[in-house]
Amino acid sequence: MTKTLYVTGKMYEANTVSITDAELVALVSAEQSDDGFWENLEELHDQLMGDSQANGFLVTDGHPRYRASVDDEEVDLTDIDVNYSESKNTQRVAPKLETHALVFEKWSIRGYGSCSLKVNLDNEKLDLTATAFTLPTGETRYVVEPYYEDHDFDYGDSWTEETRTYIVTTDGYIIELNRA
Repeated sequence: MTKTLYVTGKMYEANTVSITDAELVALVSAEQSDDGFWENLEELHDQLMGDSQANGFLVTDGHPRYRASVDDEEVDLTDIDVNYSESKNTQRVAPKLETHALVFEKWSIRGYGSCSLKVNLDNEKLDLTATAFTLPTGETRYVVEPYYEDHDFDYGDSWTEETRTYIVTTDGYIIELNRA
């Protein structure tokens, strides 16, 4: 009998793209224009929305924002060796940028990953990989991705809670893009 392993919780996704001075001007102009924001910036949009540099279940203040279950039975994750002691969002000195950066961040509630199991869950085969992602602002976000042996997780993202798109200039100035 096939069972399904679910990992559900708050998810985070981010991507950054280096932009030129001309693209910076075009983005700021698009923010102030009455036209569609991405109308003349499709290639840049595709790069920004391409493969995410960070994507997984969010860890904030050293605590995971997810849980696991097999079908409807809760799975205890306390035995799985993930170091959350350094998993806090911190404001560091922003890295020195060689080019301007366009940043997209997305927080989702009730995101999930699932995989089918042909046998009962073996906690020793479940691995949670923690990743720290430093944004061009110097902030660090921590996410966890689940892995189970050689099974692939199928991800779903049901409810987007918040998105943020902004530019970080080479001198560290942040320009919010509310229309993007």
